[in-house]
Amino acid sequence: MQKFRCKKYYNLKGVDGLIARERHVFDKLMEHKQYLNSEELVDAKEYMNKNYKDYGITDNAGNPISVDFNFDISQIPKKRQEVNIDKLLNLK
Repeated sequence: MQKFRCKKYYNLKGVDGLIARERHVFDKLMEHKQYLNSEELVDAKEYMNKNYKDYGITDNAGNPISVDFNFDISQIPKKRQEVNIDKLLNLK
């Protein structure tokens, strides 16, 4: 079995892996927010915050972490554009 020697290798098992995967998906959704509706974005934010709270994820000072939008959610349409979410996550 070959050992991974890459410093950027992340173990995707366990809580740290779960949070890393979920954060990656959340970041991709925020990157392509123009294709989603406001309800989907709010759900994604609440889901990410729930994971942070449930697993007790904190910053270096011990403060709970939460995500927030860096844009005005009222500017996002209530109806989603015709786009496949799987394709969004694979865009570069």
